[in-house]
Amino acid sequence: METYDLIAGAEGAYMEVIEGFKNLNECFVYNEAKFLPMKQNALDIAESYKFIKSHFPRTKFTICGVQYFGEAVHNLKKLELNTVN
Repeated sequence: METYDLIAGAEGAYMEVIEGFKNLNECFVYNEAKFLPMKQNALDIAESYKFIKSHFPRTKFTICGVQYFGEAVHNLKKLELNTVN
Protein backbone atom coordinates (compact mmCIF):
# COMPACT_ATOMS: atom_id res chain seq x y z
CA MET A 1 0.00 0.00 0.00
CA GLU A 2 2.73 2.47 0.98
CA THR A 3 4.77 1.54 -2.10
CA TYR A 4 1.85 2.20 -4.45
CA ASP A 5 1.12 5.57 -2.84
CA LEU A 6 4.83 6.47 -3.10
CA ILE A 7 5.01 5.56 -6.79
CA ALA A 8 1.70 7.29 -7.55
CA GLY A 9 2.76 10.34 -5.57
CA ALA A 10 -0.56 10.54 -3.75
CA GLU A 11 -1.53 9.35 -0.30
CA GLY A 12 -4.59 7.10 -0.47
CA ALA A 13 -4.12 6.23 -4.16
CA TYR A 14 -3.85 2.50 -3.41
CA MET A 15 -7.17 2.40 -1.56
CA GLU A 16 -8.88 4.29 -4.40
CA VAL A 17 -7.65 1.70 -6.90
CA ILE A 18 -8.77 -1.19 -4.68
CA GLU A 19 -12.20 0.42 -4.30
CA GLY A 20 -12.39 0.77 -8.09
CA PHE A 21 -11.56 -2.92 -8.62
CA LYS A 22 -14.17 -3.83 -6.00
CA ASN A 23 -16.85 -1.74 -7.74
CA LEU A 24 -16.02 -3.10 -11.19
CA ASN A 25 -16.08 -6.71 -10.00
CA GLU A 26 -19.37 -6.23 -8.12
CA CYS A 27 -20.89 -4.88 -11.36
CA PHE A 28 -19.53 -7.86 -13.31
CA VAL A 29 -17.21 -5.65 -15.38
CA TYR A 30 -14.06 -7.35 -16.61
CA ASN A 31 -10.98 -5.13 -16.13
CA GLU A 32 -7.19 -5.20 -15.92
CA ALA A 33 -4.53 -4.49 -13.30
CA LYS A 34 -1.24 -3.52 -14.95
CA PHE A 35 1.86 -4.13 -12.82
CA LEU A 36 4.90 -2.07 -13.78
CA PRO A 37 8.01 -3.66 -12.18
CA MET A 38 10.51 -1.11 -10.88
CA LYS A 39 13.05 -0.89 -8.06
CA GLN A 40 10.41 0.00 -5.50
CA ASN A 41 8.00 -2.90 -6.21
CA ALA A 42 9.81 -5.67 -8.12
CA LEU A 43 9.69 -8.05 -5.17
CA ASP A 44 5.91 -7.56 -4.83
CA ILE A 45 4.88 -9.17 -8.15
CA ALA A 46 3.84 -12.58 -6.78
CA GLU A 47 2.03 -11.11 -3.78
CA SER A 48 0.21 -8.59 -5.98
CA TYR A 49 -0.87 -11.31 -8.42
CA LYS A 50 -2.20 -13.53 -5.61
CA PHE A 51 -4.07 -10.61 -4.05
CA ILE A 52 -5.74 -9.54 -7.30
CA LYS A 53 -6.71 -13.10 -8.30
CA SER A 54 -8.08 -14.00 -4.86
CA HIS A 55 -10.11 -10.80 -4.34
CA PHE A 56 -11.08 -9.72 -7.86
CA PRO A 57 -11.84 -12.68 -10.16
CA ARG A 58 -12.88 -10.46 -13.09
CA THR A 59 -9.57 -8.56 -13.04
CA LYS A 60 -6.84 -9.63 -15.44
CA PHE A 61 -3.28 -9.22 -14.07
CA THR A 62 -0.68 -8.05 -16.59
CA ILE A 63 3.02 -7.35 -16.08
CA CYS A 64 4.08 -4.44 -18.29
CA GLY A 65 7.33 -2.79 -19.27
CA VAL A 66 8.11 0.82 -18.45
CA GLN A 67 7.28 3.29 -21.19
CA TYR A 68 9.80 6.10 -21.05
CA PHE A 69 7.79 9.28 -21.52
CA GLY A 70 6.45 11.96 -19.22
CA GLU A 71 7.82 11.85 -15.68
CA ALA A 72 9.41 8.42 -16.24
CA VAL A 73 12.10 10.10 -18.36
CA HIS A 74 13.04 12.37 -15.45
CA ASN A 75 12.84 9.59 -12.84
CA LEU A 76 14.68 6.91 -14.80
CA LYS A 77 17.36 6.22 -12.17
CA LYS A 78 14.74 5.92 -9.41
CA LEU A 79 12.52 3.51 -11.36
CA GLU A 80 14.70 1.32 -13.53
CA LEU A 81 15.58 -2.23 -12.46
CA ASN A 82 18.66 -2.48 -14.71
CA THR A 83 20.54 0.18 -16.61
CA VAL A 84 21.85 -0.72 -20.05
CA ASN A 85 24.33 1.69 -21.63
